[in-house]
Amino acid sequence: MFSLGLMRAGLLALLAAFVILLLVTIARWAYADGSRRGKSEWLIVLLIFLLPVVGWLIWLGIRPPIQKETTSRIFVPSDGALSTWVLLWNVALGWYMVGLVWVGQLVVYPMRVFLGPEHAAAYVAKYPEYIAIPVLIPNLLLAVAAVLLIWFRPRAVPSWPPWTGALLSLVLFVLVFTLYVPLQMEAAKHGFTEAANAKLLRIHWTRVAADTAYGLLLLWMAARTIYTPRE
Repeated sequence: MFSLGLMRAGLLALLAAFVILLLVTIARWAYADGSRRGKSEWLIVLLIFLLPVVGWLIWLGIRPPIQKETTSRIFVPSDGALSTWVLLWNVALGWYMVGLVWVGQLVVYPMRVFLGPEHAAAYVAKYPEYIAIPVLIPNLLLAVAAVLLIWFRPRAVPSWPPWTGALLSLVLFVLVFTLYVPLQMEAAKHGFTEAANAKLLRIHWTRVAADTAYGLLLLWMAARTIYTPRE
């Protein structure tokens, strides 16, 4: 019980770190973008945070043209070793997750139909304990790495792929904990019947597709970094 509680605390800490990194990144982008366009920097930050989605859309719709290039831009690409290591960290964790979700989709989850009601409850009770280290912790580390890639991206990589990866990681977390896990718990009450498991597999395909797409995007970023000549 102690080890399980410790793992849960660690997962919460990593998730909190990811959320904080993402919020700070958004705030710094809003501040820098307001400065470059001659508007009140903190007013733009407040607009985006007080109205999380609507405020962002309002600013994107009304923001004026760039008036000046500031020296305080925060997402300046680099050819340094740090940006390369951050990208490699993303590639390694990203393709680890790609392999994991495909094994789950094609092997592990289809075999759960052999669990009857008498074993399903015990299976679900032990599942969080066994899945923390091989799945949840790497997933959270990948989320943190995706945010860091926004800050430390190689010069050959455009700005949009790291943002896409970070937002995709956040969406995956929301889908897993609000849709996939509740469905799994509900199905376990009566055993993983063929109908219930088929529904879970259909939902899980979205996760497989998202992880695979991000893995391919990471390979594309790595290829650009390798084959683009340095100035």
